[in-house]
Amino acid sequence: MPDQDYGAIARWTGAALFTALAIGIANATVVSPGIDINLSANVSDVSTRMLEAEQSLRARGWLLTAIFFAELLVVLGLFHLTRDASRFGAGFATLAGVVASTLALWGAVNAFNAAEVASGNLPASTDPGGLAAIQAITNYSSFHLALVMSSISNAVFYRLFLTNRRLPAWIAGFGLFASVVVAIAIVARDFVPPLTSSLVTNAFMACNLIALVLTAAYLLIGSREVVAKPSVLT
Repeated sequence: MPDQDYGAIARWTGAALFTALAIGIANATVVSPGIDINLSANVSDVSTRMLEAEQSLRARGWLLTAIFFAELLVVLGLFHLTRDASRFGAGFATLAGVVASTLALWGAVNAFNAAEVASGNLPASTDPGGLAAIQAITNYSSFHLALVMSSISNAVFYRLFLTNRRLPAWIAGFGLFASVVVAIAIVARDFVPPLTSSLVTNAFMACNLIALVLTAAYLLIGSREVVAKPSVLT
């Protein structure tokens, strides 16, 4: 592939990653506080607030849908930027990334379902609070599984970037470290209670966010340096 093609792919991959991050932050800070179980462990409180937030739930659903498409572009771009290092590795990371994005999209389905519950258009015998709680719990499960899958995907991509050097080694190395830590921590917190503390969670999620922002910035701004290089792997 010509060098200029790698630069173009890097730019739109970086732009898509920035878009996904920006929408995600806006969703978490503006639209979803109080109605996102992943921001509050209190299922009862979240399900109650859901019943009073129909429009916010619909907005959340559409924002999560937009993130899904942005993440697909990111995964496709990363595949093209790393496949010369290992087609198998890049293919595996891409598959894991698509699965992660699909699982995260289930959060949009939960949001739209909860919005319908909040609309009050239900049979008289239906328990709205129970239905909202089910949507919240399902969202919690799909989100955390998606986070593990996306972290595995990112870890493989960063490892391939260490091989073909299209990202600076310090960014790829830090990204690999952050992705592995997140994947392990999310699984381990189901068995090690201290890992569920907000301090620990915020720490590893902050590391992951920093790694993604650095990656997006380099791909978008430093794309002239993202040129074709011989792969070390055969």
